[in-house]
Amino acid sequence: MLGQKTTSKKEFSRLNLSFCGLCSTLGTVFTPLAVSISFYLVVLCRVLQGLGITILLTILGVIPTSWSPKSEYSTYLAILSCAWQFSNIVFMPVSGILCDSSFGWRSIYYVFGVVTGIFFLIFYFFYTDLPRIHKNVSEKELGKIQHEKPENTCREAVPYRKICADRCVVAAWVSFLGGNLGFITLLLYGPTYLREVLQFDVRSTGYINALPYLLCAVYKFAAGKISDRVTFATHKAIYTFWLFSSIIGLSIGYIVMAWTSDRMIAFGAFSFAIVTSGLIIMATVKCLTMRCQQHCHFAVSAISFLSYCVQFVSPLGVGLLAPDNTQEQWSRLFIIIVVVMLVTNAPFPWLATQDAAEYTKRKDSRAFSAEKC
Repeated sequence: MLGQKTTSKKEFSRLNLSFCGLCSTLGTVFTPLAVSISFYLVVLCRVLQGLGITILLTILGVIPTSWSPKSEYSTYLAILSCAWQFSNIVFMPVSGILCDSSFGWRSIYYVFGVVTGIFFLIFYFFYTDLPRIHKNVSEKELGKIQHEKPENTCREAVPYRKICADRCVVAAWVSFLGGNLGFITLLLYGPTYLREVLQFDVRSTGYINALPYLLCAVYKFAAGKISDRVTFATHKAIYTFWLFSSIIGLSIGYIVMAWTSDRMIAFGAFSFAIVTSGLIIMATVKCLTMRCQQHCHFAVSAISFLSYCVQFVSPLGVGLLAPDNTQEQWSRLFIIIVVVMLVTNAPFPWLATQDAAEYTKRKDSRAFSAEKC
């Protein structure tokens, strides 16, 4: 989180994300070799892989703030957050094919390690932190991007204590924690559920697990465009609707999966849950950005940390509650997740607000020293 704070304040997003991408590439490519040598090397490779995603949620809040016109913020946010869906659309079917081929599971790490490196190289050479220094941004386009945005020529100290004590921010964090539990469980263990409980074969699991993510990407993009065009509702009403449409959709999907033993009904519920889950991240990031303004990088970094906590706890919960991969065990797990999602999201409509916090108010420029400006 401290590294991410530095990223957005000193305009080093490009360098930090590129470095994390390099680490992720190396960790992915060398994982098959590490498996043959030592358990501890595997752990090291996993840590390197994880560095690639440590900064992504923060970047998700920073890039639209810098690059999108105010009237298109939701569209930018929707497109960027589709990265999770697009990666699964490609990764799942290709991995199913490679696992089922003579190349074996190791080829997955080699192929996607190289692809990861290529994408991060493209990012490094084409992205700049600020639109005004990008060679392909015209004066007209820059004017559109900067329209109605406040000038921020001075760096300000981040009011950590005030942000952490802000009820709106805490409500968004708690809401994301519960919603992300539902999403991450499907993301990490959806293939296991499809293969072990619904009895799909490995190759079919790859294909059918990718389909809901494709639909989710379309759903997110449409939601972003519609939100930017809506004029009859407040920003809070829009992102609260986003959040609860996802939470209710996830809950319905989980409840149906827990209730039915029919293979096709369960798959339909699984797909419905994934498609509707995509707006959780959009809602919480939009809420935190509007509330924390120039300090949003810290607030969004915190949900990155919460996401990592969920990814750490989720395997423990699945291992404890569904060790034998039976329908009954998974049903129990699904019901617990639904309860957690509903409880953690209940306070959000009452505590969230679209108004900027007092600690975001710009101080008189005379209060800043020459070193800070």
